[in-house]
Amino acid sequence: MSAEATEEQLKVMNELEGSDITIGEYLKKAWPQFYDELTDEQKERVSRWKKGWPKDPVHIEENQINWHSQNITSYTTALNINLKWKNPLSNLSLNVYSPEGRSFGPFYDNFDGHTNGQIYFFIRKEGGLQMGEWWYAVEGEEINETQKYFF
Repeated sequence: MSAEATEEQLKVMNELEGSDITIGEYLKKAWPQFYDELTDEQKERVSRWKKGWPKDPVHIEENQINWHSQNITSYTTALNINLKWKNPLSNLSLNVYSPEGRSFGPFYDNFDGHTNGQIYFFIRKEGGLQMGEWWYAVEGEEINETQKYFF
């Protein structure tokens, strides 16, 4: 399926950018015709997933640790973090910390079996994830020069 946004849809998308909403809320407002075609099960699923937004790249050097956070303020059953960097010869690691202090990681580039400059972390909990501040630590394990990365 492909679609081309109208001027009105582009305006709505720009207004929504960065807001704390679910994918379902985003689709209802920005792509209502697509949302209407979803099954009830799909609508329920996308109404639980938080909408992520692209961020500007961050720089990291070898042995440096950068901290990032995401505040989960409403009920959601899943969280995904997609850490990417340009040079797959650089080694970055990712640790994730829940609001109650539980630690996940460290995860490395080859966590998914591929060395491709990407770490994809996904957690799902049927009863809902802990609300509050989730922290991510990105560490520059082996980097020849400053490395850009983004989520």
